[in-house]
Amino acid sequence: MPESDKSYFEGPSQISATLAKKLIIADEDTAVVSGLKKFKWTGKTTGVVVLSLAADNSRIDAGTFGVRGPLAAKELRWAACDIWKGAQRNVYLRFKVPEGERFNFSDGGLCSDYLSMEEIECACEVTEDDGSPTQIEAGDWSEWGAGQFCLRLVASLQKATHRSGVVLKYWVLLYPGSQEEIMEVSELAQNASWPGIRVTEGEMSLLPTGGKAWACPVLPFLLARTPLHQADGFPTSAEMARCIAAIMARSAAADPYPDKTGVLQRWQRFANHPDEFTPRDSNLIWPAAAPEQPESGMVIKLQDLSRENNKW
Repeated sequence: MPESDKSYFEGPSQISATLAKKLIIADEDTAVVSGLKKFKWTGKTTGVVVLSLAADNSRIDAGTFGVRGPLAAKELRWAACDIWKGAQRNVYLRFKVPEGERFNFSDGGLCSDYLSMEEIECACEVTEDDGSPTQIEAGDWSEWGAGQFCLRLVASLQKATHRSGVVLKYWVLLYPGSQEEIMEVSELAQNASWPGIRVTEGEMSLLPTGGKAWACPVLPFLLARTPLHQADGFPTSAEMARCIAAIMARSAAADPYPDKTGVLQRWQRFANHPDEFTPRDSNLIWPAAAPEQPESGMVIKLQDLSRENNKW
């Protein structure tokens, strides 16, 4: 990171009580969006961190990454033969990429769970000789060579600047087959770098930014179980920083391909030679948080950790 940007990642080791109250949310659905709006969110694709507090608010029980906002602007139409082996050339898959909140990140990192086609607005159609499309009944897809599919959202640490804070690159990938079929190929399919067909990609900010309010470049939303005035305690800023670091440490890049050809070839290769599979590195490394210690000594700085510019 340029020398002029380092000041962005320096600041007090404590989150102020006023700011902490602004970060409290009651649920992970509508409350996250409402929380983002407090920080002047414009509705663009955004990454967030949500820390779930214990029943008495005294500690953090869990932490997850999430995405809010649109991932693709319009409905997509793809030739089925680019997705499934054996699909007829006049068959097409139409689908809408769900908004970010539809993807769950239950594994604790920046790679979502597989989202099955049953949870996606989609249809298959055949193009007639006169060019007009005819929709294929859901139970008849296989007769035309079409099958099941899943989507997955993979985010990866990309860059950090004074102006934009932490920026993530993201990919939405399509995988031919159900989750069960994909996992039968190899257990490596759980990895963020498991090959998939590129649907769309872009960049998003990690919000809200920490700015000069805290010596960590992102502020977490805090899912509280008990009203603050009734709680016995509250997690330290150091504990929050450690949870965020644990999530970001699992950042990895996706391995996208334009169609099924490269994907299926790589799947077969890794199924037969799993030792050849290597997760793809993200462009940045999130530094490990300091071990638990008195809050007065806790300051985290995100330094220039570009893999391209540093030897490590």
